[in-house]
Parts: sequence; C-alpha cells; structure tokens
Amino acid sequence: MSSSTDEPDDLVQAGIDEFQNYENQFLKDEDLVRPILMLL
Repeated sequence: MSSSTDEPDDLVQAGIDEFQNYENQFLKDEDLVRPILMLL
C-alpha cells in the first residue's frame, strides 16, 4: 500500500521542483530583460 502512495508524491514533488526551476530561470531572465526595457 505504501509504495503505491509514494509514487504519486514523488511525481508531484518532481513536478514542483521542475516548476520552481522554471520559475527561477524566468525570474533571472526577467532581471536581465527589465533594464533593457527601461532603456527603450
């Protein structure tokens, strides 16, 4: 029983990690883009 409940949690956690990595990358890109937009 416990093994079947572990798998979805692992998938959810992996999805959350993936999303946070994407979000962090986007925020870094935004920090690079914002000064350029200010200059326009």
